[in-house]
Amino acid sequence: EDQGISLKEIQEFRLVFECHTVSLAAQRRNPADLIKMEKYLDQMIQSSAGGKFNLHADVGFHQAIADAAKNPLHSAVESKLNHRMVKGVKENLVRLNESPITIADTLSQHTTIYDAVRNQQPEKASSAMESHIRYVLDIIFRNPDLPDAPDTIEMICSYCRRRTRKPGLTQLS
Repeated sequence: EDQGISLKEIQEFRLVFECHTVSLAAQRRNPADLIKMEKYLDQMIQSSAGGKFNLHADVGFHQAIADAAKNPLHSAVESKLNHRMVKGVKENLVRLNESPITIADTLSQHTTIYDAVRNQQPEKASSAMESHIRYVLDIIFRNPDLPDAPDTIEMICSYCRRRTRKPGLTQLS
């Protein structure tokens, strides 16, 4: 049961999980996976042109990445994260929509992630995902009701970088 898990805690978990997942996706993706990611990226572009953050497209994009990792556990965990995260993101959507710069930043981040996956660059994909999640954490931490935890975030990001750079850890088969 995930009722006691905060959006901040989900984002901290994403730093490890999604950095590794996107690395696998960059290695294992196929043309159909890229088409699915492009579909959601196009939806984000259309929404951003209207000055809005498209939560459905964002969640779909991250799920498409998990599916491209070709590991059913990654897909299932991402689905569960997305389900819980949607509620928390809706609560923080004002922060994402309050500035065209924020919307443009998140769109640029998703484009960078997609490009790295498309070009089969696992380290670059992981680094881009880390930057994206750090950005989202920064938005969440602007909320005065949530405590800042930079030491925890840095520890998780450091772990994520080490995991994606060690040979053999990105492929278990």
